Amino acid sequence: MYGSGASTKYWRRLQQAINSARPDFNPPKLAEWLEDEAKQYNQEAQDMITELEKFLKTDVRSRLENECGVSWFKEGVPRKLQIETSKLAAERNVDRPVDDQLEPWDCLYIVDYQAVMTPTQEFWKRLFEKRYTRPGDENKSGSWRARTGWLQQLNDVRNDVFHGRTVSEERHSFLVTLTAWLIKGQEDNDL
Repeated sequence: MYGSGASTKYWRRLQQAINSARPDFNPPKLAEWLEDEAKQYNQEAQDMITELEKFLKTDVRSRLENECGVSWFKEGVPRKLQIETSKLAAERNVDRPVDDQLEPWDCLYIVDYQAVMTPTQEFWKRLFEKRYTRPGDENKSGSWRARTGWLQQLNDVRNDVFHGRTVSEERHSFLVTLTAWLIKGQEDNDL
């Protein structure tokens, strides 16, 4: 371990190991340190999730607008989702100023993009398959919808973060990979 916090981390890990073997060994502030250490990825995860949500909101909408024109919401969003998001926007807009009203599109959750992208196999192939199939998943077994399973995983991590649960190193790595693929990869393509 390197850096200014390395010695503290080293000693706390030793204390943690001893505490695991002998629960009566409880040095001062070990419990607080373990709690902080358990949530070490949460803030960065929240930042990445926010960035991914913003990207999806903009990119998916742009693809629908290019395909369907001015009727992009009606033609590109499943009926059930149109109804749910319209109700949610109306509820949220009651307490918002007139110049800060939400559109139904602003009320989509991450998992909703999966429904938007996959109403039919033909729609998925034409608008989303090339951009939203993760590298390595091109020949993934299962149906063509299985290629969007990462959206459900992203939604699960999002729920953990925004409900105060700990984000594991594995889930953090998943977010790093998604961010590199979707956002950093897009920036590289724009250059």
